[in-house]
Amino acid sequence: MKIIAYTNKGAVREHNEDVILAADNIISGQNMNRPIEINTENYNNRFAVIDGMGGYEGGEIAALIVAISFLDNPEDWNNLNLLTSEIKNTIGSILIRASQKIRKIADNNLDLAYMGAALAGVVFWNEDIIIFNCGDCRVYYQKDRYLQKISHDHS
Repeated sequence: MKIIAYTNKGAVREHNEDVILAADNIISGQNMNRPIEINTENYNNRFAVIDGMGGYEGGEIAALIVAISFLDNPEDWNNLNLLTSEIKNTIGSILIRASQKIRKIADNNLDLAYMGAALAGVVFWNEDIIIFNCGDCRVYYQKDRYLQKISHDHS
């Protein structure tokens, strides 16, 4: 599987608070001039774009915590016989653990009290594709030259 990843800080922020999870790779704090290519032999993989909340301290920390949470427990992804419903539960558990970690750090540091992240992701699992998002990040499907939004914002 060939993965193309690209992130850039844009014109507003001094640094990039976004994180990309591409298979077992985490791309954090990058200001890329061009996309990079990642190749993997494994079709069962997870991908996410995690948007650290700009305007608040610690957005990049929250985004990185979420990405790392997907890799923290490799056993979550080792059983190729897992059903799609079990993978959905795994994703939910990962996001709950990440949220708890973020909240714990925020509770212990007033400067980070409002840190957070939104994300959109895709998991390829056997023959299934699982799409998920939290916050105002979206997943789109491209057909020909057109994009179709397939996820909905959450608050």
